[in-house]
Amino acid sequence: MRQLDVFLGDNLVGHVVENRKGGRFEYEQSVADKLAGRPVLSMAFPAKGRPFGEAKTSAWFNGLLPEGSRRDEICRSLGVSTYDWIGLLAEIGWECAGAVRVFERGHKRARELRFEAISPSALAEKLSSATARLPQVESELFRMSLGGFQEKMCVVMPTIPEGAYSVVADDVLLPMGDSSSTHILKPESEHYPGLAESEAWAMTAAGHAARASRVALLDLDDAPGTLVVERYDRVVDDVSKCVARLHQEDACQALGIDPHGKYATASAPKVRRNCRLAAEIFLRPRGREGRAVAPARCESGAWQLGCARQEHIVSLPRADGS
Repeated sequence: MRQLDVFLGDNLVGHVVENRKGGRFEYEQSVADKLAGRPVLSMAFPAKGRPFGEAKTSAWFNGLLPEGSRRDEICRSLGVSTYDWIGLLAEIGWECAGAVRVFERGHKRARELRFEAISPSALAEKLSSATARLPQVESELFRMSLGGFQEKMCVVMPTIPEGAYSVVADDVLLPMGDSSSTHILKPESEHYPGLAESEAWAMTAAGHAARASRVALLDLDDAPGTLVVERYDRVVDDVSKCVARLHQEDACQALGIDPHGKYATASAPKVRRNCRLAAEIFLRPRGREGRAVAPARCESGAWQLGCARQEHIVSLPRADGS
């Protein structure tokens, strides 16, 4: 039976152990002892010494993976069954949403921090071809897994200037080995022309009402309309330029619901669950600076309690499930 090692940043926090019913997540004993009862990996997984059930484990870890036809294409390119979420995570779980990173037990990680420059013409070619963006079995350089149906590509770019409508593709880097990305590129499908511009408008409007990721359109000839999103789960140190991963999860993961549940029609029970989750987050005891005390954070190899931007972030959906 296979086993996956689950990391938050560079810290091993637990394992997924395969069985005949799927797999069960269990915390490292040292984490369970030191942070008992705290939602280290998820609000759905308060730290304890016993493993969690197969259904909850499958729901949470499937939330890290692509969905729909995008998942089908990736599985075909890697020779993995679409139902084999453990095998798929072993192949592409090197860079996930938040600080989560998943590796198969015994896998030799590419620990080098390296970036490769990509020319605007080569980037346009990748963005224009879904096949060119698919991970390949023979590639040991970089794999990433982000949920959702839309095509995504992880890169490193300069910070998007405040108020910018578009950005150029002159300084784009591809992260390799153990490196982290800072931006996500979302090329629009030919079936949905104008989607990138529409999403840019909606996220910019949302940013005037609440804190939101900076976005801009990519100014690149011969490329499809592409949205550039600055990752809110990454923080770049102004001096060292090192990229820190911030842990986050979406509401479905926090509630232990299968990712398909986020697209369900709104119902009273679902709204009540979201309200309970929001209350649990926002009514958490406050720190001295008036900010919610984080469940736990991992920084510089040490587990700590924390406040402010390093805290465990939960993305709440709207009532309609989007």
